[in-house]
Amino acid sequence: MTDEPKAATGTQLLDKALDMIDLVESSGQRLTAGAIAQISGYPKPTVNRILAALVRRGFLAIDRRDQSYELGMRFTQLAATLRRSHHLVTQIEDQMISLSTRSGETVSLAVAEPGAARIVGRYHLGLEGVPGGPAGAKRPYHASAIGKALLSGMSERQAQRHIARIDFERFTPNTIAGREQLLGDLQVIRARGHALDEEEIVTGTRCVAVPIFDRNGAVTAAISLSGPIHRMTQARVVDIVAALGAIAAAARERMPVAPEDGQEAGEIACLRSGGLFHPLAMAIDNETIRVVDAGAQALRIFTTSGTLLETVELNGPFQAAALGPDGQVMIASGGNVQILSHGQAARWTEFPEDVTALSFAPDRQGYALTHHGGVHDALSGKALFKPTGRATSMTNAGGLLCLSEGHHIALYNSDGVVMRRLDFDGHAEAIAATGSHVWIANRTHLLRIEIATGKTAQVTSPERRITAIAALGTDAWLAGANFGAQLSDFGGPARNSGALYRWMADRRPK
Repeated sequence: MTDEPKAATGTQLLDKALDMIDLVESSGQRLTAGAIAQISGYPKPTVNRILAALVRRGFLAIDRRDQSYELGMRFTQLAATLRRSHHLVTQIEDQMISLSTRSGETVSLAVAEPGAARIVGRYHLGLEGVPGGPAGAKRPYHASAIGKALLSGMSERQAQRHIARIDFERFTPNTIAGREQLLGDLQVIRARGHALDEEEIVTGTRCVAVPIFDRNGAVTAAISLSGPIHRMTQARVVDIVAALGAIAAAARERMPVAPEDGQEAGEIACLRSGGLFHPLAMAIDNETIRVVDAGAQALRIFTTSGTLLETVELNGPFQAAALGPDGQVMIASGGNVQILSHGQAARWTEFPEDVTALSFAPDRQGYALTHHGGVHDALSGKALFKPTGRATSMTNAGGLLCLSEGHHIALYNSDGVVMRRLDFDGHAEAIAATGSHVWIANRTHLLRIEIATGKTAQVTSPERRITAIAALGTDAWLAGANFGAQLSDFGGPARNSGALYRWMADRRPK
């Protein structure tokens, strides 16, 4: 009896599983198991069995309210890993290629995954390569230098989770045989700063690897160089370690800037690196982040983890924008204000002078701030009140209009009465507010001010220009501007110009 029918059955089940994932993703409607069976033509018992497996593995999720299926969080996790690893590859690709060219050996980059290290970049510019598979291949943690380098950089708890999955397969007589031997090797690796594979997975091959850390000290990847053992002499290993260490250090410096020690609690996470030119407005809900980008003359819609979902072109150019409930978009070009809503014709209002800022209130009312004339109803053009100071930006704070006026924030009621002033140092390039807090970006720092007490929290800005902020709860989302960035400056935060961030309050990296 051969294995061919069994393999065919497995292939058929895989095809059916992928068909069901495609169907859920592309159907545009909520599908139950019965609907999936009807559309696909597969027997219902088979559909139920495959759906249960996909839910168990996180590739699909079931909504118990109507028993419909949707894509699961596993795709979000995979997309996040792909984004991070792809961005890292592009950052250090030139250096990896250069090292492979100069050494004549194979240079690889890997990230940690459950059960094994995943190769996400592999370069060989020499005359002959070494076995190991292309980018996308997996390397066992216990038998590869790149896998051991990743484990060595992890916290003890994180490393133990990965080690618990290892079956300690023996590839050569030199392969690490068990958990205790691996733990001993990891201690040596941490002490000397690099990992070695001494013919542990392929006879005749030696590999050297070092971990790559981010600015918070967390391991994000590992980089290795491998070659035939007769060329990988001990003297050459010393040079290779130095070269790999230089690339790892360069990669670390290019990662998003973390909050400085001694500043107020809070963590800034980079959700998406680059791609924004001049954000003017942001809005956040539980599912999406919307950004109006004046440089791209477009509305960008992201998932809350930073994956781009959609780009909607807007009529430009424009110098002010606001995002409201139900997908409303308001943009100003000179003295013309345009309000766009899904399924409705655009509404226009003309002002006798340039509009410098726009804002929506929770009740969907729009406000326009003109250069000299004060605050107006954006739809009717009616003048509402004139600020007491020269205002440059505007948002809404739980029903109060929040205007930046020089070195303070003024909160006005609908009659134009100042209810509270909040002082700060610097100039507000962007502001956002909720009923309890105001967020300010002033180039070098980000501020979070408690409205009731005036208490201020501060972190270092991850970019030189944060031009749009959105707030939800006690957290804020930030959009940087590529326009105006010093593109010739290859050091410091300018590397991350035009990125998307989340400022998580009162959570410092462990």
